[in-house]
Amino acid sequence: MRVRQEKEVRLRKFFNSNYKLITALPAWHSFTYYEDLDPYIDDIIFSRYKDILVDPERFLWALDSWLYGRIPDLKKVYEALVLKEYDPFSNYDMIEKEGSISKEGEKTSEAKRYGTEESSMTIPTTKSSRYSTTYDNAAEGRLESYTVEEPETAPTVEGQYAQISRSQQLPDEQGKQGTELTEKYKGDVTIEAPESELEGDRGEQRELTRKGNIGVTTSQQMLESELTLRDKYNFINYFCNMFVRECTIGVYDI
Repeated sequence: MRVRQEKEVRLRKFFNSNYKLITALPAWHSFTYYEDLDPYIDDIIFSRYKDILVDPERFLWALDSWLYGRIPDLKKVYEALVLKEYDPFSNYDMIEKEGSISKEGEKTSEAKRYGTEESSMTIPTTKSSRYSTTYDNAAEGRLESYTVEEPETAPTVEGQYAQISRSQQLPDEQGKQGTELTEKYKGDVTIEAPESELEGDRGEQRELTRKGNIGVTTSQQMLESELTLRDKYNFINYFCNMFVRECTIGVYDI
């Protein structure tokens, strides 16, 4: 049987006139979610543990230091138990990602012509026509006979006499004609696959999401597990149990 020491006092002695203890500590305001718990955290601790014994020697200073040290853990626990969204009836959530890339090396091009090219040209030809005067006209060229070179075959381009060149591609013995362009890559390309990312000229990625019950647990069992989880790992209970275990004597003075 434990004998109470005279220096131990009840926790209620350290609440201020407004019945505040935890929320009055400077460390409490470094807790990211302190505003969510402000309205009731001290009321719960007072109603449950006001008669539990603590060592009064530097208690408030030690409590503030303890809280500063626990803030990172409390933040993660709060986010896991309160903020994280999940489906209590789903016990099989998985996201799979897979991707592939292609990477091009140096490319070369080669052109090959088939058949023969035949060219032809049409040149205008002329004929000589002789004329003589028949009128008493003193104009030059009209007093005697003269010869005029006139076009006999006259291809024209935009109304003007011109020589015309034509060309055509004739097929070869296999019936091929024209130009064939081929492209190929020079050498091999090596692609390394690190754990994080793949880099290349082209790539594709797909994502598969699986969610639901894998079938080994009934919905009723999952619901019962959810209720047990919430009862055991309620954040207020978690915080209060930690506080009593680490900051108090663990004995009530009744």
